[in-house]
Amino acid sequence: MKSHLSRERSGFLANERKRLDKFECQVCGLSFADTYGKLGEEFAEAHHRIPLASLSGKVETRIEDLATVCSNCHRMLHRMDGKRGDVDKLRSIVRKRVSYT
Repeated sequence: MKSHLSRERSGFLANERKRLDKFECQVCGLSFADTYGKLGEEFAEAHHRIPLASLSGKVETRIEDLATVCSNCHRMLHRMDGKRGDVDKLRSIVRKRVSYT
């Protein structure tokens, strides 16, 4: 298990999380590469499941604390409660709204 100490952001962990998730949004399933071709290859954002601002002192960030998301879902996550379960909650909202016709 890889981890990073302190409240600073770890580019290494973020990139590792995105690579493990194949750069696919864990909320809506968007792949920038599928949508934008070569331009979108290896593009996505990493979301801290628990916002760094809500933590105090020295914190160990683990790869499990991050989620790969697209830009839109990332913005929606930051409008939510800032709790560990927000990714799953938003995924449920998105799935209910998607039409399977």
